[in-house]
Amino acid sequence: MRMILMLAAIALPGCTVVKHQITDPNVAARFDSAKSADEVARCAAAALADFKLEQAGPAWSLTRRDGIKTAVRWDFFPSNAGSQAELRNGATDEGGVSVVRGCL
Repeated sequence: MRMILMLAAIALPGCTVVKHQITDPNVAARFDSAKSADEVARCAAAALADFKLEQAGPAWSLTRRDGIKTAVRWDFFPSNAGSQAELRNGATDEGGVSVVRGCL
C-alpha cells in the first residue's frame, strides 16, 4: 500500500488540474488563444468594467452578477498552445463575447 502511495506521489505532481468554480458544466462558447490566460483575462477585465476578476492558481475568472445570482462567467485557463477561454452564460445578452474575442 505504501509503495502505491509513493508511486502516486511521484507521478501526480506533473499533472495540473484546474477546477472551475461554477456549478453549471455547460459551456456556451470556447475560444483558444496563443496568449497566456493571465494576459487574456486582464485584457477582458479592463474592457468589461462590470465584471469581477478573480484568480485561482493558474486559472482566472470574470464574473458578472445579477443580484446574488451569477449571470455571466468567463473562465480562462492555460493550455498547451497558450490559453483557453470558456463562457458559461445565463444572461440574455452576448456576455462579452466580442470583447473577449478582441483580447485573443
